[in-house]
Amino acid sequence: MDDLELEPDEKNFIGNLDRAVVNFGLVCFAIFPTLLFLVFRPKAMVPLLRGEKAEGREGLKLGPGITFILAVLLLLIIGMVLRDPAAADLAADDGVGAGGIRAAIAEGNLWRSIILSLPLYFVALTLGLIVQASHLIIRQKTDLRQAFGIGLYGLSTLMTLIIPIGMASERYGIEGGVGGTVIAIFFISVGTLVPWQIFNFSRHSFGNPIWAAIVAAILSLVLVFVAFIALGLIVATFVIND
Repeated sequence: MDDLELEPDEKNFIGNLDRAVVNFGLVCFAIFPTLLFLVFRPKAMVPLLRGEKAEGREGLKLGPGITFILAVLLLLIIGMVLRDPAAADLAADDGVGAGGIRAAIAEGNLWRSIILSLPLYFVALTLGLIVQASHLIIRQKTDLRQAFGIGLYGLSTLMTLIIPIGMASERYGIEGGVGGTVIAIFFISVGTLVPWQIFNFSRHSFGNPIWAAIVAAILSLVLVFVAFIALGLIVATFVIND
């Protein structure tokens, strides 16, 4: 048995590797309770939003950055499972954007899908800037770092609520106005979850009074829809010109 004894350094390496593998599993599983907290009790995520947990995790609650990464990976994995190879032909000429991601998923190219998903990060940052701007307009306390975290949390929640429904409906050819249902779910989610999360974070993370948190949440929602309309007009202009 003495011949099987490991050196102290080897024991440390194996122990660290074992802990790393277990912790990785915990982090992957934690995406689900994290999303539940973001939907039903955003206040519980305040310590992580503030960066008070250096490891980026508190129990089964994750920080905004790792939540966003895992949400994107989860959706890409779901997309791989539900992928329709025929969809690659529909977006073959589109190297970026939703069409490019759709084609990459249809091809089963996970790494290309991840790269093409990077613009989602900038969408989350834009949402964070909107949160920051809404507080500056009404001259209430805010923090740009935390505002970006709110954007990451918000977009992660919206993506995991909406995208799987669209993927499933497209993969299985579900009829009966599913497209309209997905759009309705999108607007209901944006119209409720975005202000709900912003209100809670403004109130409990920024420390603003209730009235200010409500106003900031409503103003942020208005600015989000203004941004959607502006983006739609820009895209429509390019389509018409083409």
